[in-house]
Amino acid sequence: MSLVVVGAVLYAVFRGREHGEHKGGGKDAYFYIVCFLALMPLFWGVADLGRVILEDKWDTRTYYSYSSRSAEDDLRRVSMRMSAIVVALPLFAFHWHKASSRKKEETDWDSRKTYTMGVLIVSTLLVLVVGIWLVYHGFNAVLGVATQDVKAQMAYALPYAATAAGVWLWHIRLWQGKEKTGEIAEAPKPLERGA
Repeated sequence: MSLVVVGAVLYAVFRGREHGEHKGGGKDAYFYIVCFLALMPLFWGVADLGRVILEDKWDTRTYYSYSSRSAEDDLRRVSMRMSAIVVALPLFAFHWHKASSRKKEETDWDSRKTYTMGVLIVSTLLVLVVGIWLVYHGFNAVLGVATQDVKAQMAYALPYAATAAGVWLWHIRLWQGKEKTGEIAEAPKPLERGA
């Protein structure tokens, strides 16, 4: 995850300004970097809140939970996840609005592509890892070799898989929508000699 952030920052800062790209690209890069950073606690808050709710509803305990929990402990767990959402969502929304509200010709498409690609890569990795985890425990349950409480595993994995898939779907639609309008497309071809 940190490599994606470092790579995106380095690309946004050191990329060239060829082909008549507007000069406000650094400002857009800042907005997309903050969006990416705010998306991380927002993702955790939503996914883990789903886990806490499912654990409570299914009366399960994950491997790191204490054997006995009080109602106060449950409220603290919900409060922590809600705090992450309440802080990260406005931060994400403000910076996304600022980056997206520019006129088409003023938009820094390279920063937007870098952000979108970074989120797509990270969310794809999450969907793959959690999807494999879900299928693994499902196969074990079907084969009768489940060694852990399947409900506890599902309470943990389902919200993370659903949240990662939601993030991926939103960003792939953003990517595909911009491809159709030509705004996210291949780099311009170099001029041919002798033309």
